[in-house]
Amino acid sequence: MELDQVELFASDLGPGSFTGVRVGVVMAKTLAWAVGGKCVGTDSFDLVDPQRVVALPSKKGEFFVRVPGWEPVRMTDVPDGAVGYGFGEVETPPEAFRFGPLIGGLEVVAPELLVPRYLIEASISQPKKPLSRLTT
Repeated sequence: MELDQVELFASDLGPGSFTGVRVGVVMAKTLAWAVGGKCVGTDSFDLVDPQRVVALPSKKGEFFVRVPGWEPVRMTDVPDGAVGYGFGEVETPPEAFRFGPLIGGLEVVAPELLVPRYLIEASISQPKKPLSRLTT
């Protein structure tokens, strides 16, 4: 199959690393735009397991925990029976092949409408002293 034959591009919308999520979304949008295709996206929780409690690492010692049908919350303890990664011995990361069963229930959008799902502010530092050429 050639790239110009692809009609639908999918992306993990997060949560995840700020840069990693951003790059994935931009790549799907760019490829879709280039060939006149459409986009779909879903969150990392559903790409781990849409039917179970999923825990994903957040910041130091914290996790995003999502119970199916509920909005994710930040917690310091992972509930018993949760799947995900960043805790325990068995790791279940988000996987692209899990898009297959989800595609029919996802909203198909124009590339410019696909956006990451950030659950917290990005961890970026501000300069301690502004550059002199930027000050007035």
